Order: sequence, then C-alpha cells, then structure tokens
Amino acid sequence: MKQETAAWRRPLAFVWRYRRGLGEMLIVFAVMLLYYGTRGMAIGQQDTAIANAHAVIDIESRLGIFREPAINGWVVDHRLAVLVLNWIYTYLHLPVLIAFAIWVYLRRPTQYAAIRNAFLVSAVVGLAMYALYPCAPPRFIPGYGFTDTLADYSAISYEMHSIQLFYNPYAAIPSLHFGWSLLVGIGLCWLGRNAFMRAIGIVLPAVMLIAIIGTANHFFFDAIAGSLVMGFGLLIGFWSRLVDVWNGREVLYDSRQ
Repeated sequence: MKQETAAWRRPLAFVWRYRRGLGEMLIVFAVMLLYYGTRGMAIGQQDTAIANAHAVIDIESRLGIFREPAINGWVVDHRLAVLVLNWIYTYLHLPVLIAFAIWVYLRRPTQYAAIRNAFLVSAVVGLAMYALYPCAPPRFIPGYGFTDTLADYSAISYEMHSIQLFYNPYAAIPSLHFGWSLLVGIGLCWLGRNAFMRAIGIVLPAVMLIAIIGTANHFFFDAIAGSLVMGFGLLIGFWSRLVDVWNGREVLYDSRQ
C-alpha cells in the first residue's frame, strides 16, 4: 500500500516541483494553438486576400522593391537553393524559437519574462492583423511566375490536407516567420556570451528573410510588417525595464550573471 501511494504521489511531486516551467510551456503552447488554429479566418476571404496582395505589389512597385518574382525564379533555377531554403523555412522557425525559449528560461531567467511577453504580444497583434487584413502570399498570385517551392519540391506543403486544418492561407501580413526569427536574433546578440552565438543571431534573420521570399511565401512588405510587430512586442515586453533604464536605476542586462 505504501509503495502504491508513493507511486501515485510521484507525478504530483514532479508537477509541483516544475510547476513554473510547466506553466510557461502551457502558456506558449496555448498561444501557438491559437496562432495555428486560425483556419476559420480564411473562410470567405479569398477575394479580399488576393486584392490585398495586389495592393502590396502596387506599393512595392512604387517603392522599387518588388523583386520577389526574380528572387523566386532564381531559386527555382537552382535546385540546391530550393532544398536549402525549403529546409530553412520549415525547420528554422518553431524548433529554433522553442529552443531559444528553453535556453533563455534556463540560462537567462531574469530576462525570460520580458522576452516571453514580447513573443505573446507579437502573436496577439499578428492574429488581429490576420483577421483585419487577410493577405494572400505571393505563391497564390497568378501572372507573376511565382512557384510554390514547398509544394513542388518538398514532401511538406501547406496545401496538404493534414496541415490545412491548422493553417490560415491568408496570413501573410505580418510575417512572424521573420518577426520571430528577428526576436531570436536580437536575443542571441544581446544575451549571447560569445561571438559564435552573436553570429547566429545575425545570420538567422537574414537567412529567414531570404527563405520567406525565395519560397514565395511572403513579400518584403510582410517582413517589414513582421519587424514592426516584433518591435512593438519588444517595446511592451521590456517597458518596465526601459523605464528603469530611463530613470537610471538599472541596466537591461547584467554581464555578471
């Protein structure tokens, strides 16, 4: 009887001991479910999303930055580039974000709450923008020669039935693929203690930008919007710290940690 009671209490003891970490995991997991469970937003939005994508193309054309067809065409002509960019787009998004969150939680705990809050704010703002301004990605726009590299050259595609259930096809603005890569990059450059980690922090957003454009999943405009949303998230996440810095009471990062 005592052994059965001990066995029954063990899982509860584990949960109690690691309750804070498990709670953080549940918060992030719930937000990710909300983020990826927005397919209902896409119902009846196709015409609006296509029209908004054409508006983005018009804006970029006027600014002289509408280079997505040329970049996507170059990528398609080089099979190695297709494979590399498909891999970056697929596997350097959520896995890297999760790994970064765990690293900050374990190694930079005093900075974790602010970074987590920045992530949560960016996710909420992104969801609101998806609802208010549905926008189709370049691969859905005919007449410009875009190729969906994930669908044509990868075993993983957003058009797969199993993925469509958890995917809003008209959630191009903002690009949180880029925005969250930027969050990780800034975090590594700020909190990393060696040149290697800071180099990763610089390279990661750069290669993700190339990937989202080269695979025809986003416009440059989407990446700019993702940067602004992430910047707003960081501002809110670090607001109290920024106020303290302004008042001269503390620094954002104590190198003695």
